[in-house]
Amino acid sequence: MLFSSEKQLIFKVRIGGTAERLVVFGESHPGDPSTFQTNDASVIAAIRRHRFYKDGKIRESGKEPEPIKHEELTINNSQAATPINNEPLKVNNEEPETVLTFSNFSQAKSYFKKTYGVEAKSLKTPHDVTSFAKSKGVVYEIKS
Repeated sequence: MLFSSEKQLIFKVRIGGTAERLVVFGESHPGDPSTFQTNDASVIAAIRRHRFYKDGKIRESGKEPEPIKHEELTINNSQAATPINNEPLKVNNEEPETVLTFSNFSQAKSYFKKTYGVEAKSLKTPHDVTSFAKSKGVVYEIKS
């Protein structure tokens, strides 16, 4: 399924109650919509439940794919993942906070500099701002 949006969007969706997936609508060229494509039925359903879809910010641009069949895996204790250095694994079960809205990348850059104390030279391009936001688990959008 191909989804499209007039703006570049980055947000998390919850799949199966506990798993989260980061959805990134790729940068678009001027005049072209940003897009996200998946064949995973659970991701498609999660996007359709998201408020961006309900508010009309995301549109479907493709046909319904055939669902992907997921096999169930059984893992015994010898196959279970062990953390490096015996440190406990950190699981983020928090819902995404409110979506931050900026009118341009300069505003977003200023916000991240003030809030997180990041140096200006590390946020030179919109891609740098987006990468930094992802690393902090922040969801934001740019409204023209």
